[in-house]
Amino acid sequence: MRILNLLMFFVALNVMAQGNQLNEAEKQQFQQEVASRVRDMETLQADFVQTKHLEMITRVAQSKGQIFFRSPDAIKWQYSEPFQYTILFMDGKLYINDDGQKSITEASANKLFGRMITMISETMNGKLLGKADNFEVIYFRDNSQICASLKPKDEVIAQMFSKILMRFNNEFMVQSVQLIDEGGDSTEIHLKNVQMNQPLDGAVFQQ
Repeated sequence: MRILNLLMFFVALNVMAQGNQLNEAEKQQFQQEVASRVRDMETLQADFVQTKHLEMITRVAQSKGQIFFRSPDAIKWQYSEPFQYTILFMDGKLYINDDGQKSITEASANKLFGRMITMISETMNGKLLGKADNFEVIYFRDNSQICASLKPKDEVIAQMFSKILMRFNNEFMVQSVQLIDEGGDSTEIHLKNVQMNQPLDGAVFQQ
């Protein structure tokens, strides 16, 4: 179930968005800034804190680790607390190391995994905002941050998430992502110590 917990990646802010939406000029400027960042991104590495909120339980589950991204679509999630768990997507394959128990899955063999891995990659580099055919997007301000609330149109993704909420920092980089399901449960991933276009150790993307 850990892979599903990860994919439930990213308690929802219930569109206070509506009162602080960007106007058309602001939206276009923001999209251009994010697109410029995407064009320049070759690598990304960051620490993350993942928090899962369950609607029926007051206690939250938290885990920590590191994320690594290499353009165009190599991505690695490495959990260090409270368990050792690694997920690597590269060259169309999903490599999982669950505390020494290893497995390999062809992403093309599983429609859901394939869509979700693509979505995670595009969330990290901001390309998800350009997927107008797959999402309805509302942009809004929350204090000093610009946020994007995405409602899936894609039937496969909509079966898992009712909303995706992305928060950006002042440098137009993704700072956190929340995935909210129909039942009200949500998973938030908050990125810290983000480094873009820094050399990555060659061992990072080894299986």
